[in-house]
Amino acid sequence: MQQQNSSDQISDQLVEFYAYLKGVRATTDSTVEAYKHDIDTYLEFLESKPEIAPNGFTISDRTLRGFVTFLRGKGNVESTIQRRLDGVNALWKFLHLEYDFSTPKTARDCGIRLKNKRNPSSSIPRTEYNIFMEAIYDGLRKIK
Repeated sequence: MQQQNSSDQISDQLVEFYAYLKGVRATTDSTVEAYKHDIDTYLEFLESKPEIAPNGFTISDRTLRGFVTFLRGKGNVESTIQRRLDGVNALWKFLHLEYDFSTPKTARDCGIRLKNKRNPSSSIPRTEYNIFMEAIYDGLRKIK
Protein backbone atom coordinates (compact mmCIF):
# COMPACT_ATOMS: atom_id res chain seq x y z
CA MET A 1 0.00 0.00 0.00
CA GLN A 2 1.23 3.40 -0.97
CA GLN A 3 1.59 5.85 1.89
CA GLN A 4 3.88 8.56 0.51
CA ASN A 5 3.43 10.85 -2.44
CA SER A 6 5.62 13.45 -4.05
CA SER A 7 4.58 17.08 -3.80
CA ASP A 8 3.44 17.07 -7.45
CA GLN A 9 1.28 13.98 -6.95
CA ILE A 10 -0.43 15.38 -3.87
CA SER A 11 -1.14 18.68 -5.64
CA ASP A 12 -3.02 16.81 -8.37
CA GLN A 13 -4.79 14.62 -5.82
CA LEU A 14 -5.86 17.66 -3.80
CA VAL A 15 -7.50 19.15 -6.89
CA GLU A 16 -9.37 15.87 -7.35
CA PHE A 17 -10.28 15.78 -3.64
CA TYR A 18 -11.82 19.27 -3.71
CA ALA A 19 -13.75 18.37 -6.88
CA TYR A 20 -14.91 15.17 -5.15
CA LEU A 21 -16.14 17.18 -2.16
CA LYS A 22 -18.15 19.49 -4.39
CA GLY A 23 -19.42 16.88 -6.85
CA VAL A 24 -19.86 13.57 -5.06
CA ARG A 25 -20.34 14.68 -1.46
CA ALA A 26 -22.16 17.91 -2.42
CA THR A 27 -20.47 19.91 0.32
CA THR A 28 -20.88 23.65 0.62
CA ASP A 29 -18.22 26.12 -0.45
CA SER A 30 -17.53 26.97 3.19
CA THR A 31 -16.90 23.30 4.01
CA VAL A 32 -14.50 22.95 1.10
CA GLU A 33 -12.68 26.11 2.23
CA ALA A 34 -12.48 24.77 5.80
CA TYR A 35 -11.04 21.47 4.54
CA LYS A 36 -8.53 23.38 2.39
CA HIS A 37 -7.41 25.30 5.46
CA ASP A 38 -7.13 22.08 7.49
CA ILE A 39 -5.03 20.42 4.80
CA ASP A 40 -2.87 23.52 4.27
CA THR A 41 -2.15 23.48 7.99
CA TYR A 42 -1.29 19.78 7.78
CA LEU A 43 1.05 20.46 4.84
CA GLU A 44 2.64 23.28 6.83
CA PHE A 45 3.28 20.77 9.62
CA LEU A 46 4.85 18.27 7.18
CA GLU A 47 7.12 20.98 5.74
CA SER A 48 8.29 21.86 9.24
CA LYS A 49 9.23 18.19 9.83
CA PRO A 50 11.10 16.99 6.72
CA GLU A 51 12.28 13.89 8.58
CA ILE A 52 8.66 12.66 8.69
CA ALA A 53 7.94 13.08 4.99
CA PRO A 54 11.28 13.31 3.11
CA ASN A 55 9.62 12.56 -0.25
CA GLY A 56 6.72 14.97 0.11
CA PHE A 57 3.37 13.92 1.55
CA THR A 58 2.53 11.14 3.96
CA ILE A 59 -0.31 10.38 6.33
CA SER A 60 -0.22 7.86 9.16
CA ASP A 61 -0.84 7.36 12.88
CA ARG A 62 2.54 8.90 13.64
CA THR A 63 2.03 11.98 11.48
CA LEU A 64 -1.41 12.64 12.95
CA ARG A 65 -0.04 12.43 16.49
CA GLY A 66 2.72 14.85 15.49
CA PHE A 67 0.14 17.12 13.86
CA VAL A 68 -1.85 17.30 17.11
CA THR A 69 1.32 18.23 19.00
CA PHE A 70 2.04 20.87 16.35
CA LEU A 71 -1.48 22.32 16.68
CA ARG A 72 -1.31 22.39 20.46
CA GLY A 73 2.04 24.16 20.22
CA LYS A 74 0.36 26.83 18.12
CA GLY A 75 -2.23 27.35 20.86
CA ASN A 76 -5.21 25.68 19.18
CA VAL A 77 -8.04 24.62 21.46
CA GLU A 78 -9.22 21.01 21.48
CA SER A 79 -12.32 21.71 19.38
CA THR A 80 -10.16 23.32 16.68
CA ILE A 81 -7.79 20.39 16.77
CA GLN A 82 -10.70 18.00 16.30
CA ARG A 83 -11.93 20.10 13.38
CA ARG A 84 -8.48 20.02 11.73
CA LEU A 85 -8.31 16.26 12.21
CA ASP A 86 -11.72 15.88 10.58
CA GLY A 87 -10.48 17.69 7.47
CA VAL A 88 -7.28 15.66 7.23
CA ASN A 89 -9.21 12.44 7.88
CA ALA A 90 -11.60 13.24 5.02
CA LEU A 91 -8.57 13.54 2.73
CA TRP A 92 -7.17 10.27 4.11
CA LYS A 93 -10.46 8.48 3.33
CA PHE A 94 -10.40 9.88 -0.20
CA LEU A 95 -6.78 8.80 -0.74
CA HIS A 96 -7.62 5.35 0.60
CA LEU A 97 -10.54 4.93 -1.78
CA GLU A 98 -8.91 6.42 -4.86
CA TYR A 99 -5.18 5.82 -4.44
CA ASP A 100 -4.79 2.74 -2.25
CA PHE A 101 -3.47 4.57 0.80
CA SER A 102 -3.60 2.77 4.13
CA THR A 103 -6.95 2.44 5.87
CA PRO A 104 -7.91 5.69 7.64
CA LYS A 105 -8.09 5.65 11.41
CA THR A 106 -9.89 7.78 13.92
CA ALA A 107 -7.98 10.01 16.32
CA ARG A 108 -8.60 7.50 19.09
CA ASP A 109 -7.29 4.64 16.93
CA CYS A 110 -4.13 6.69 16.36
CA GLY A 111 -3.63 7.08 20.10
CA ILE A 112 -4.75 10.71 20.20
CA ARG A 113 -6.67 11.85 23.27
CA LEU A 114 -8.59 15.07 22.95
CA LYS A 115 -9.87 16.65 26.10
CA ASN A 116 -13.62 16.95 26.27
CA LYS A 117 -14.66 20.36 27.62
CA ARG A 118 -18.24 19.39 28.36
CA ASN A 119 -19.46 19.69 31.91
CA PRO A 120 -19.94 16.29 33.47
CA SER A 121 -23.47 15.44 34.42
CA SER A 122 -24.43 13.40 37.42
CA SER A 123 -27.75 12.31 38.70
CA ILE A 124 -29.11 13.71 41.93
CA PRO A 125 -30.62 11.50 44.61
CA ARG A 126 -34.34 10.90 44.31
CA THR A 127 -35.14 12.82 47.54
CA GLU A 128 -33.33 15.93 46.29
CA TYR A 129 -35.05 15.57 42.92
CA ASN A 130 -38.46 15.49 44.62
CA ILE A 131 -37.64 18.63 46.66
CA PHE A 132 -36.47 20.39 43.50
CA MET A 133 -39.60 19.44 41.52
CA GLU A 134 -41.91 20.50 44.40
CA ALA A 135 -40.25 23.93 44.44
CA ILE A 136 -40.85 24.24 40.69
CA TYR A 137 -44.52 23.24 40.99
CA ASP A 138 -45.03 25.65 43.92
CA GLY A 139 -43.53 28.43 41.81
CA LEU A 140 -45.79 27.58 38.87
CA ARG A 141 -48.87 27.60 41.07
CA LYS A 142 -48.01 31.14 42.19
CA ILE A 143 -47.80 32.28 38.56
CA LYS A 144 -51.30 30.98 37.74
